Amino acid sequence: MYTISTIIIASLACVSAAGTGLQITFDEFDASNDNFAGLSNEYASLGVNFVTSDDGAIWDGTLGGDPGNWMITGTNGDQFMGFNGDAYGATMLFDDNLSFLQLDTSRSNGSQEGDSMMIEAYLDGMLVDSDMVVFGDSLDVWTTLTLSGDFDTVVISGQGTDFHPFGVDNIAWRLVPAPSSITMLAAAGLIGTRRRR
Repeated sequence: MYTISTIIIASLACVSAAGTGLQITFDEFDASNDNFAGLSNEYASLGVNFVTSDDGAIWDGTLGGDPGNWMITGTNGDQFMGFNGDAYGATMLFDDNLSFLQLDTSRSNGSQEGDSMMIEAYLDGMLVDSDMVVFGDSLDVWTTLTLSGDFDTVVISGQGTDFHPFGVDNIAWRLVPAPSSITMLAAAGLIGTRRRR
């Protein structure tokens, strides 16, 4: 028979695992440095797949020779996800629902002051949250955007006139705790309260 403390510890472990942050730094793989080598299932082991078209590849930054002439360096290592094709965007499809996501973004060489970048969170096709930045006049100045709520899809998109490239780095997220984990924790707490009386 399990003791109350065993049940509580197991419940906390389940909730803690669901609330643990996951992260992509784009330094996990060698950079392709090629627009047409956009990400797809490289991060499936983390529960996320990317849908890209003609951009959204991993690029080396200035520390790695800057083969794309981006003139930026990632925020968590040199590499970053670059957008400079015609689509200027990507979609992230998660296996499980998220409660929070953040990422860093910067305009790069060739973009203009006033260009912008937006992230949007969706659940079942319905918009849950969004955040955006309007880029200033400097390159390699990174801004952190955040999303919160209950969502399983994130859309990254850049807006601007003419050529408006940008980079994304350091994507971090937390999963929504599974309902069974929360229920177990609540039940364990009630049992513990009842026993003390």
